[in-house]
Amino acid sequence: MRDFEHGATPEKVLAIPADVMQSASIAGMFQSFRVRAKSCVAVAFFAAVSSAVGSSVVVTFLPQHLPPDFKEKGTLSNVSQHVETAWGRLFSVALFTAALLLLTSDYTMWLYPPWSTNLDAEANPIHSTFWAPISERRWREIWVVIPSVGFMLTAVIPSLSTSKDLSLMLTLVHNVVAPFSIAFMVIMESVQLTYGEHAFAYFFHGDETMPLERCGDGVISAEVQRLRVVLCIYAWLAAAVFLGIQVYLGLRSVLGLQVPTSYTLASVSYYSEVFGMCLAFALPVAASFQGIPCHDPMEWARMART
Repeated sequence: MRDFEHGATPEKVLAIPADVMQSASIAGMFQSFRVRAKSCVAVAFFAAVSSAVGSSVVVTFLPQHLPPDFKEKGTLSNVSQHVETAWGRLFSVALFTAALLLLTSDYTMWLYPPWSTNLDAEANPIHSTFWAPISERRWREIWVVIPSVGFMLTAVIPSLSTSKDLSLMLTLVHNVVAPFSIAFMVIMESVQLTYGEHAFAYFFHGDETMPLERCGDGVISAEVQRLRVVLCIYAWLAAAVFLGIQVYLGLRSVLGLQVPTSYTLASVSYYSEVFGMCLAFALPVAASFQGIPCHDPMEWARMART
């Protein structure tokens, strides 16, 4: 606290009102948890990117090491299916670590402002998600739990090229969980930007952002908010490309139609999935830079009381 930095005596500390001291303690706790969430999402992003590095090298420079059915599938999971390979082991460990970091960070509660349409200024004077309506808090917990657990399952359950007995079951589970986790993460980010912050409505309004004058971490940065909108749009574009190619390839692998495939088409499908996953992990990192922090808990407490 600033008072201690200037050599405050115990008498001066005792003279501070009890409600201010309590608010300052809460503010310090909030800031420490927010810093932890920022660190976790940043490391999770680098882990998610690392999970695809080895496989991308194989797809780009060493196609002779690709599975024989890569042209029919064209996915990150197909390339990284065998944990015995270096790129398969890197995929499993790095993606599981990224998912674990997201789950433990609880970033959806610490890095985003509450949804403005549910905001009660009297009940929530510092604009914190912890005083948001319970329905919003439940959705935010679902937001962090479902994709994180889904990414963990994606990391440990392989999508094998064989389609017999248990292998088929593992492939089906993997092929459902992997895209659903990415899609759910991007959908909730879109809800936050559209419904919660009106970011699309303020995108072309100069330096204007949503009317947030009071917040535990300051105000929202218009530049960072626009960056999040752009990242979200790119994530949807990558998902659209991936889904379109997968539907086309599915005509051959699922329906048995002899549609033409190529290494180039499979590579585009692969990289669209990788970019979509990396963009999904980048969105929380961008959100962690949108607040202008108030580093002095005592100042934060006095601001909350005014």
